Amino acid sequence: MKKIKPKLYTLSTCMHCSATKRFLREHGIDFDYVDVDKLDGREREEARAAYPHRIPRLLSFPPLWSGTSSPR
Repeated sequence: MKKIKPKLYTLSTCMHCSATKRFLREHGIDFDYVDVDKLDGREREEARAAYPHRIPRLLSFPPLWSGTSSPR
């Protein structure tokens, strides 16, 4: 079975985002994350453009996807 590395788009101040990252660490799940609030304008727009159908205009967190593409 192929292992999938989840990627999270989070806010550095979001308690739900922190809890999600803590849960994954505690369960030995390797993951990547991006604190969107720490991105500059261009990087933030690129993150939004990568998943236009999943990251709403106002951005809600913590969205989580696994694999190379987000669910539809």
